[in-house]
Amino acid sequence: KIEDFSFQKLRKTLENLFEIKDEFDIKYVDEDEDYITVSSEEEISHALSLPRKSNYLRLFMFDNVTKKLSKFPDDVKEKIREKMKYREEKLLKKVEKKLAKKSRWEKRENDEGKRRKYG
Repeated sequence: KIEDFSFQKLRKTLENLFEIKDEFDIKYVDEDEDYITVSSEEEISHALSLPRKSNYLRLFMFDNVTKKLSKFPDDVKEKIREKMKYREEKLLKKVEKKLAKKSRWEKRENDEGKRRKYG
């Protein structure tokens, strides 16, 4: 429900889901096609109040670790990149696993529906 929605809940959900903390920005695209950063309850409320073509607000996550990399020596940058790649691969495997599970469930539901219909 929209009444239960909060920026803090959104941020915490994304942090838990993707196993990251303070390493990303949340943005939306405004009517001028600009990416706008959301960082508070007021900003997310404003974003939700804007007129949209559909009933949903599309939010984007942007990695803000890369911006900070330029401050580090090359060997440290490489270690950070390796860790980011590992985390990205881990996340992709997690998403693929969930999609495969959903696909199997949908197939099973479809097969059961056919059996009931024709069985």
